[in-house]
Amino acid sequence: MTTICVVDDDPLMLTSLSDVLSSAGYRVIPAASALEAFDLAEKTAFDLVVADVRMDGIDGIQCISQLLDRYPKVKSIVITGYASDDAPGRAMDAD
Repeated sequence: MTTICVVDDDPLMLTSLSDVLSSAGYRVIPAASALEAFDLAEKTAFDLVVADVRMDGIDGIQCISQLLDRYPKVKSIVITGYASDDAPGRAMDAD
């Protein structure tokens, strides 16, 4: 079964996205921050990380970049509710 870590500091988005992915048959591990995702990654292997770009503290792109440094086989998707000219380029550079 594919394991997905969803990282978002908005509780409603975290719950909603986790519920949708769980309903689709994925094992979902929610994290309310990048730091929580780092802790969870030490205990559980993720196949995919879905992270919100805009989060307090470490943003989603930095989160994915740091996770990829430690776990290079993890796939990643960034999501955002805010338009930004630089986010797509930063996300591509994280790989």
